[in-house]
Amino acid sequence: MGVFVLLSDSSTRIPSSPLPRPTLLSIALVGASLAFVSSAPANGRFPNAQQLRGIDADTLVVVGTYGLLVTTNGGADFSYQCEAALFAAPMTSATMDPLLELAPGGAIMTGSRHGLTVSRDRGCRFELEPSLPRNWAYFGLEPAAGAEPGQVIDVCRRGAGADAPVLALVMMADAEGRATEHRLYQADAAGPFRPLGAPIPIGLLDFGFTLDVAPSDPERVYVSGTVDNDPVVIVSEDGGRSYRASSPAFDDADTVLGAYIGAVSPTDPDRVYLRVARRVTTTDGLYARDDSLAVTSDGGNTFTEVLRARANLLGFALSPDGNTVLSGYGDPRTDETASSPDAVGVYAANADELAFERVVADVDVSCLRYTERGLYLCAVERDPLGLDPGLPDFHLGLYRGSGLPHAVGDFSPLLDLRDVRGPPPERDGAPSPCAEAWKSSDPSAPIATGVCAQFNACDAEPGDTLAPGALVCGRDPSSGEGGGAGASERDTVRDVAPGCGCRAAPRTPREPLAALVFALALALARRSRARRAGRAGRAGRAAIT
Repeated sequence: MGVFVLLSDSSTRIPSSPLPRPTLLSIALVGASLAFVSSAPANGRFPNAQQLRGIDADTLVVVGTYGLLVTTNGGADFSYQCEAALFAAPMTSATMDPLLELAPGGAIMTGSRHGLTVSRDRGCRFELEPSLPRNWAYFGLEPAAGAEPGQVIDVCRRGAGADAPVLALVMMADAEGRATEHRLYQADAAGPFRPLGAPIPIGLLDFGFTLDVAPSDPERVYVSGTVDNDPVVIVSEDGGRSYRASSPAFDDADTVLGAYIGAVSPTDPDRVYLRVARRVTTTDGLYARDDSLAVTSDGGNTFTEVLRARANLLGFALSPDGNTVLSGYGDPRTDETASSPDAVGVYAANADELAFERVVADVDVSCLRYTERGLYLCAVERDPLGLDPGLPDFHLGLYRGSGLPHAVGDFSPLLDLRDVRGPPPERDGAPSPCAEAWKSSDPSAPIATGVCAQFNACDAEPGDTLAPGALVCGRDPSSGEGGGAGASERDTVRDVAPGCGCRAAPRTPREPLAALVFALALALARRSRARRAGRAGRAGRAAIT
């Protein structure tokens, strides 16, 4: 499981015989087989990035390789849902990137390539979407009569507006698990997913990465992926009835790991932004990230590189009018491929000129999203234990000012990972399905080793009061109220699993540091609980609205 507070050894050296550049298709899926247990590094989003959606003024959802975080009370309380809940299956050792989109009406759509899941109660319960193909073997199920196996590559909204339907890109497979074609499926607020248009033949697209639709023209559909191991962008101008393929030309194609649609302009259906992931070898014999942003203004016929930096392009956002383009570079710390600290940050440009400048430095970006409320930014926390109160730091922040931000301090903090409250409590006191993942992934360990340890958030104790409106799941026996309701004044955090009454060290610390970090965690526990008491006040200053 990848978690953003963990450090990695970015100086890991390449073997004496440098590894060859991985083929794009092998990165996506070895053999395009559905019998696999591990997952590709990209499914519907840029690899290792986070995604964020706002359901209403008080409800915000963030997903990453750690699972899902949700607040239903304007940021006063964030609850955690584990990957097993999102994916509707026990987790393996593989890290999978979750999907994320909102259905008309606010249902949360997530899951993985293996199958789309839906929550209609603000993130309490997730169920497999029955109207889309899935990888039946992953769930240990026999296919239903007439059911076809497939992978859900990506989901997006088709067009603008609250009632815009959801579009899904699905890779179909034969009985041996080999890709046969890609199909589009569509669902509106009232009905299930149904096939849309014609299939995308395997000769145009052998593996898809991302899907997007022009907000100003619902008939204009874009898909990125590979064909014959080269990047390709598929374009439909008639709502999926016909397709044409465009192959972006890159001078250094041997370093390209994949091309992913960042966004389509809200006002110009011909303007598409493409994030290009690269891995290069430095003169020191190290792997380094060298991601770029490319743009087309002619509907995918030609692409021009407009930005490149020695870091991972994990964040991308367009202002609601499309006039401002933001790119966020960071370091996901997931493998030996390093990002340069001098390159991370937020870069901005006017959409007409596309002359980028770094406007916010000293922040490892992992998501960007513009909304009518402002600019959201996800980041790797630089002070995960909160030892330096003067350091502007957060996992999720919101910028509401006019113009552009110019420093990390311009963002109002909405969330530090150490403030996550764990799985949402059940009204009947039943244990959460995510209790084990949250508290202890290793029952024999003397301290917590689960996600709460990775977040430095193991100090939530029975009796901690939830702020009004916090997510509380299950049925209230006294009122008959269903799941996903907000907390009342009497609702408290219940002990979801034994142990861990204080902060714990990050997961798998280096052995010489373990005792020191644990001692610091113990010393900080009392301070943390005092900090929690004042959190509601901070949330009032930095509310989502």
